[in-house]
Parts: sequence; structure tokens; C-alpha cells
Amino acid sequence: MIEAIFYIVMDRAFEMVRNQDDWKAPIDAHVDVEDINDGQIIAMAIEFYTATRPIVRMVERDENGFRLSFEAAGYRAGPAA
Repeated sequence: MIEAIFYIVMDRAFEMVRNQDDWKAPIDAHVDVEDINDGQIIAMAIEFYTATRPIVRMVERDENGFRLSFEAAGYRAGPAA
């Protein structure tokens, strides 16, 4: 059960940043999150699916949360390809 939840969380997080036409392509995305920990989950999902370490930057912070930037080489350019 725990393993199934892990895969669901990783899938939902990766969907927020992946290239919609080619999931193996490089990642360059901005995401609005309410909790900074959500950014950590997205970064974990990028590493899980692409085997590449993302660069995460805080772009903006306001009363609604954070806008984060995610960049990664993507699966095709990583060690698992």
C-alpha cells in the first residue's frame, strides 16, 4: 500500500514539470506551490523519473505561497538513458 502511494505521489508531481510531448526531454518549468515542501517532492519526482538532479530556484514568494523554477537535463541526457 505504501509503495502504491509513493508511485501516485511521484507521478502527480512529475506531471507538473515534465514536457507534455516528450517526458524524456529536458525540464524547464515554473510551478506555484503553497508549501515549500511540495517543491522537494517535485524535485524527488524529477530524480526518480529522469535519474538527473534538478536545479530548483525560488522565483517568487507571496502570501499565497511560492513560485519555483525547476531545470533538469531530462531522462534522455541522464545516466539511465
